[in-house]
Amino acid sequence: MCFSLHTTALAICLIGSAAGQQLNSPPKTEKVPARETIHGQTVTDDYRWLEDQNSPQTRAWIAAQQKYAAQFFAGIPERAKIRAQLEPLERIEDRKVPSVANGKYFFRERLAHEQQPSIYVQNGADARPRVLVEARKLSADESVSPSIVDVSRDGHVLAYALRRGGQDETEIHFLDVENGKDMGATLPRARYFGSSLMPDGTALYYSRLVNGGTRVFRHPITGPHASDVEILGAAYGPEYVTGCHVTITGNYLFCTAERGSATVDADLYEMRIGQDREPKAIARHVQELAYATLGDRVYLLTAERAPNHKIMQIELARAAPSE
Repeated sequence: MCFSLHTTALAICLIGSAAGQQLNSPPKTEKVPARETIHGQTVTDDYRWLEDQNSPQTRAWIAAQQKYAAQFFAGIPERAKIRAQLEPLERIEDRKVPSVANGKYFFRERLAHEQQPSIYVQNGADARPRVLVEARKLSADESVSPSIVDVSRDGHVLAYALRRGGQDETEIHFLDVENGKDMGATLPRARYFGSSLMPDGTALYYSRLVNGGTRVFRHPITGPHASDVEILGAAYGPEYVTGCHVTITGNYLFCTAERGSATVDADLYEMRIGQDREPKAIARHVQELAYATLGDRVYLLTAERAPNHKIMQIELARAAPSE
């Protein structure tokens, strides 16, 4: 809280210091009306063209805005002093909570002099960390950040994502933890909504945004993504978001389909990996769904007809919920 208040105060000082500057008017932003009908209402967005980040028009607009901002900040006499005060507060080490697989600790850490965190593995609590994915080698301007998607239960395979700048889309890679080398095909840049590796690292189940909504797919990590098999999602519209999770035994795949971000309408599916051809629904239209698995049982936490929530148990052999 103190840091936040100090930062706000410094920002006010910056604005006050620049108030006396004689600046030209900000660069103009062209209006290009884009109209669409939503629920019977016509909505006009004059600035949708800026969503195309790679178009020449958008790049020119960004360059003009950056030039104007640079002119503004260059005229602030206190800027160097304030920067000297803030820089030590920003340049600190930051280590995230690790994931543990087969006695190995996988985590992200950003050193004080780095712009982006790297991914490390540590073979035991007292071992020295080893770099698996070094962020500074991913791009010349250090704008690409790696994140951990999942780790196989045996600790041999790391699935990690690369994000460029602040984009929503990522691309997913697979790494052999022992030799530190990438393996198999890369999943292309897209919006992913949850992924889960098989315990032995042979395949990844993932949810991805496609035309018409999100879908759950199965990807063998040594095969091309073009041959990935769709598991769930075709029956749902774009208002639903699908997800997936493989149990620690690797026997079951659980999929969810949730309508909107409020999770007031969610369906839960299960599929026996290697036996079932498609998942089957074991709970439908559940409110505020959360679940956990233990052996052949599923425990649901839900607000379905229970304002203070309740826990339900499902025996997978029967797939019939009981409170």
